[in-house]
Amino acid sequence: MVLLSFCSFVIMKRIPLFLLKIYQALLAEPLAYLGSVFGLKNQCRYTPSCSEYMKLAIQKHGVVKGGLLGLWRIMRCGPWGRGGVDVP
Repeated sequence: MVLLSFCSFVIMKRIPLFLLKIYQALLAEPLAYLGSVFGLKNQCRYTPSCSEYMKLAIQKHGVVKGGLLGLWRIMRCGPWGRGGVDVP
């Protein structure tokens, strides 16, 4: 029983991380490249980027708390945010 719950915990952690990796590969990197081609600067106000922050938060705190921290980070981002280095 304990092994089953551990396996489901590991799988539930891997699914969001896999989805973030797909997002980063298919959307984030190509959009950043296109922006650099057209002379637009990187618009990220924070280091690391929001998707990288969410990945680190999920790895450190788990799916629920890490996901909430990642969503809170996305909500803080915008023209009114001060930016800077933000580590989960």
